[in-house]
Amino acid sequence: MIETMIPDLYWDNESWSIKKVNSLDDALKVLKFCDGSVKNIVIDCKETYKVQDRINELFDEINWINKLLIKQNDKLVGIYQKN
Repeated sequence: MIETMIPDLYWDNESWSIKKVNSLDDALKVLKFCDGSVKNIVIDCKETYKVQDRINELFDEINWINKLLIKQNDKLVGIYQKN
């Protein structure tokens, strides 16, 4: 089942979708079933580990992503943009 993405946030004239997950591995699983109509994603993770490896996987496997903002609780882990 493909999830139709509806923007949750408009920031700096860009649409963003917010996904709350347990880990970046779960984010990869969730984003595989999204239609990609929103190119910028905020991922709110309970756990973050091996962030750089997971970010590279997300950009490699989910080719429609443009920007990722990763947060854990109230901490900003990083903002990443596709090259």
